[in-house]
Amino acid sequence: MLPESWTSSGYDLTVIGGGIIGISTAMQLSARYPRYRVLLLEKETKVGFHQTGHNSGVIHSGIYYAPGSLKANLCVAGARAMVDFARRHGIPYELCGKVILATRNEEIPCLHKLMERGRANGVPGLELVRRERLMELEPHAGGCLGIYSPGTGIINYRAVASAMQDSFQQNGGTVETNSKVVGIRKNTQGHVLLTPSGEVKTKWLINAGGLYADQIARMADVEPEVRVVPFRGE
Repeated sequence: MLPESWTSSGYDLTVIGGGIIGISTAMQLSARYPRYRVLLLEKETKVGFHQTGHNSGVIHSGIYYAPGSLKANLCVAGARAMVDFARRHGIPYELCGKVILATRNEEIPCLHKLMERGRANGVPGLELVRRERLMELEPHAGGCLGIYSPGTGIINYRAVASAMQDSFQQNGGTVETNSKVVGIRKNTQGHVLLTPSGEVKTKWLINAGGLYADQIARMADVEPEVRVVPFRGE
């Protein structure tokens, strides 16, 4: 638990980066600590401009990940939370489902293992489907056996980020766009962030800079153990 607000000027908490990680973090912090002055800095003209607005738009079910892993637990819980958030904020989404196919008999054992993994992860509604049922679900699909995942869905994550921004600002948070952080220096009160429009004072700093997170860390004299290497997935 964080203490009462410290500073008489500037912000208590500042999040750098307005992707879905940054804006959701800011939203949660502003709701949990209403006495804090929370700021989100985004270098573009709006939130969700980069990877958040250019992904596949899938609400993943969590079928693929190793049972008991953090990724599996977060994916299954996150899918439920995303649908709940969309419903509460009137964001269009569709639980269209998907089928995972074995196109050859040699692939069937792997499909059964995937089914076991999905059930172990608590993915709801999984169904092993044979040819007749497969044709009902997706007549253009070809396969000898399949897994139907009815909870897999699609959503516009730019709309999600926008709704999160609205919630953050309703909580009293501040969003500054066109505010690229070009330098960071520390002082006895916390950090001073340098932007093209001036300096921002903040006690605590959260780095949600996405592909630039390692560069932002170095501005704050933190040498990350890994280097971000951007690549395009196909």
